[in-house]
Amino acid sequence: MTVTRRIPWEPSPHGGPLGRHVRHDPQSWNYRVARQDAPLASVAHQRRVSVYDQGQIGDCVPHAGKGVLSTSPFRRRFTSEAGIIATYKELTRTDDVPGQYPPDDTGSDGLSFAKLAVKHRWCSYYQHCFGVTDVLHAIQTVPLMVGTDWLDGMDRPDPDGRVHPTGSVRGGHEYECAEYEQRGATRNDTEDRLWFWQSWGQWALHGRFYITVNDFAGLLERQGDATVLVR
Repeated sequence: MTVTRRIPWEPSPHGGPLGRHVRHDPQSWNYRVARQDAPLASVAHQRRVSVYDQGQIGDCVPHAGKGVLSTSPFRRRFTSEAGIIATYKELTRTDDVPGQYPPDDTGSDGLSFAKLAVKHRWCSYYQHCFGVTDVLHAIQTVPLMVGTDWLDGMDRPDPDGRVHPTGSVRGGHEYECAEYEQRGATRNDTEDRLWFWQSWGQWALHGRFYITVNDFAGLLERQGDATVLVR
């Protein structure tokens, strides 16, 4: 049985709009990402487009997905906000969330975007991560789209770009994971960082922020997901 959870979101003076919902299909376990044989290492995937700004619309899911597809090793360049909104319109007509945009700003989910990406041949297929170790192995080769609860403490990044998952749930959010920064010679989840692209314009470090691996593991445990689009 598919697990769904619709997450209403509240506006914040310090953060942008949200819009991600939970949609977990048990069949996804059959498409778990493969782990690498080589040791984990720092890796950064180059984004080919400028930071997005979703304005006041809850279309974070297509922003994250098209951001991934515009980051190496993917070769596309999705630069049009109008094109992302058009994708959002299509998503709201194909996902399981009641309502359609416009007029309903319904939000969506990562699994629905992945299916749409295959339909449009933006990617060949998709896989799933189950836990933060899967994420660390997957990002060795590709960026990921991730969906988690967004806590109100996350709206206030530190000056160095760190985001702390603290406080109450403000809603659900989808964003792009594009870098793993290993801070020492070996893996250390309390120090190592996962870097993300936001879709709120110049928020944090010109649209970038990081969460420690340990903190991100906690977010994944709260019905989070990480979707791997495969060329």
